[in-house]
Amino acid sequence: MQSIGFLSRKSLRDRIDERLQFLHDEQFDHPVSDLQELISYGVKVRNYFVHGSNIKVLSVDQLYEYQGLFIQCFEYIYAISELIECGWKPDQQPMNFSQHPLGGMKMEIEIGYRQLMKSIEENK
Repeated sequence: MQSIGFLSRKSLRDRIDERLQFLHDEQFDHPVSDLQELISYGVKVRNYFVHGSNIKVLSVDQLYEYQGLFIQCFEYIYAISELIECGWKPDQQPMNFSQHPLGGMKMEIEIGYRQLMKSIEENK
């Protein structure tokens, strides 16, 4: 019976994509130009820690170095999607990100993403 449950269970990527859809529907600005790429790396790193899956683009030390970035990215997506799901309309009620914790998180994600991409490029 437990195996049957796995057939209908959504993957982590599916759950993230559901949350991300809220941001897309409201045309919310993403913290990075290629959020899908950042999410993809985040899921791969999570799979490394949970399942021991191989990830070739980052060293083990870099996986630990960037795990905070991936956690922040997932938290950011979840927080914004929750606000939208609860009725917040970004175009009607803009959030002053300079005075909100999510603004700081957005800036940290932008900086971290640039550093991550630089590390990946250097590892090639």
